[in-house]
Amino acid sequence: MKILSLLVSDKVSIDDKTKKITIEGIFDSISASGFPAKHSELTVSAIVDGTPGKHHYKISIMDKDKEMVAIDEEISTGARHRIVARFINVIFPKPGIYKIKAVVDNEELSFDINLKLLK
Repeated sequence: MKILSLLVSDKVSIDDKTKKITIEGIFDSISASGFPAKHSELTVSAIVDGTPGKHHYKISIMDKDKEMVAIDEEISTGARHRIVARFINVIFPKPGIYKIKAVVDNEELSFDINLKLLK
């Protein structure tokens, strides 16, 4: 599977009837009033494309090379599929750069988010 996109947002809703997806609050940085900082709901969504069938994915939030939290599952997909990983009450211990990492089968995509102290 090829990862076409990777987004971090506050919330993702999927309509049961239409399967339309609503993504609320896309971000690439977080400002907190103090640390450690708790993010009550953080959702990572990925669009993947490839062969229909069973596939393994893992979406992680990393502090440097240390995995803080991860969702690691096997799914059945069509040729194009959206993966939604919802993380609840993630604790970020300090300001700085954190990595969002997605691995689907052998394909990897990641990007950094910056956590900073509000002034």
